Amino acid sequence: MSVRRRGMRREPTRRQRLIARRRRRRALVWSVAFLPALAVLWWMRPVTLGGETAYVIVAGNSMRPTYAPGDLVVTRAKSKYIAGDIVLYRVPKDQPGEGLRVIHRIVDVNTDGTYVTQGDNRDRADEWTPTAANVEGKPRYIVRGLGIWLRKLLEPHVLAVVMALSVVWATWPSPRRRSRRRSVSPELAPDADAVEAIVVYEPWERREPSLAGRH
Repeated sequence: MSVRRRGMRREPTRRQRLIARRRRRRALVWSVAFLPALAVLWWMRPVTLGGETAYVIVAGNSMRPTYAPGDLVVTRAKSKYIAGDIVLYRVPKDQPGEGLRVIHRIVDVNTDGTYVTQGDNRDRADEWTPTAANVEGKPRYIVRGLGIWLRKLLEPHVLAVVMALSVVWATWPSPRRRSRRRSVSPELAPDADAVEAIVVYEPWERREPSLAGRH
């Protein structure tokens, strides 16, 4: 026979200790994986957020066969650009198409430091003369055709459907979220200050015969 006291902290079972260990291990794995992911996101932040990475979806045939319409090109800023480099730049101020983004190859460098660019599929140079300040970067990665799907996903009606499905998924009740424990009435809850002993018979213990009815 063993004696338990109300208000005394019960030792966790083997199953509870195993679950707690798994949770700590899962939290550690997520923490270790989160830091590299955060570093990658910081490295890949776009120029508009102060980064050195730029993203462009090719539109046109001027760079065939190097790039095709719909290709996603990721560029990184460099300290220097030379003839032969493919660069992503914005059309300089006070020039036709000011602010447009162009991804073409540098074919020459003028004496004043401006670049002469030209598409690989063009037989003459561009009319624009960008400087190093206008260049956003040099291509580092390319994903063929991904830009076509990104454009479809960025359409207003597609975004609306994706957002609606995300809200439904986030708010949909999950069986795991339901508590399996029943609430305990305040009147039946054990008092931490109580010291009343409760007699508990273990299955392997032999009970004493009852004395009732022997008088």
